[in-house]
Amino acid sequence: MRYTIHTPTLLLFTHRLNSDQKTMALHAKRGIVKIFITLIVTLLYCSQAWALRCGSELVSKGDRKIEVLKACSEPFLVDNWEEENVAFQGDEATVVGEKTIHSIEVWTYNFGPTRFMQFLRFKNGKLDNISTGPYGFNKSALTTKSDPDCRKLVSDGNRKIEVLTNCGEPTTKDTWQVERIIKHKGKGLVAGRKVYIATEEWTYNFGPNRFMLFITLENGIVVNIETGDHGF
Repeated sequence: MRYTIHTPTLLLFTHRLNSDQKTMALHAKRGIVKIFITLIVTLLYCSQAWALRCGSELVSKGDRKIEVLKACSEPFLVDNWEEENVAFQGDEATVVGEKTIHSIEVWTYNFGPTRFMQFLRFKNGKLDNISTGPYGFNKSALTTKSDPDCRKLVSDGNRKIEVLTNCGEPTTKDTWQVERIIKHKGKGLVAGRKVYIATEEWTYNFGPNRFMLFITLENGIVVNIETGDHGF
């Protein structure tokens, strides 16, 4: 038995096939574009940068603080601590060699809601690292009133500025310093860094109908979040 396909029907079928192929190709292209844009945004958010433009000025690794101040003006926040290079011998109790204490500062820049925040790390007064954070905000949005629902928005690894934007100013702050040695094993010696960690505990009192919130930060980074009794 033979089947005959009339020319108009064949042309219609071919047209629909070509149309479907074009549609699939278009969707594929759009999908690739979306993936590419997502990757770019992710890289901008998470990656380190070698330079930062402030107006018509460009600052880069190795610049001194005074040069960054001239180009970008005062930062929104400053966190500082010290790090000491150390090496141990034998039982890891005897420190050998020269000890160098480095002054570390991290400057937070908020350029508003249309640009990503920037975190500039200085080592002994020179720009050592530039990293990109989330979008900034209008300064009027930074309220001093604590938000009881902010617990859902804050997590370990957040920076101080993110806690402030989500929770507002804490009711009280307690600060102290912790000495921590980070070891790196080598031949015959155990080298490492002795980090003097600026530790803060921020306490939020949201009133008698809400639980109190305790947020611990180390060198400006959230490391622990705890819920306490009802406030007052």
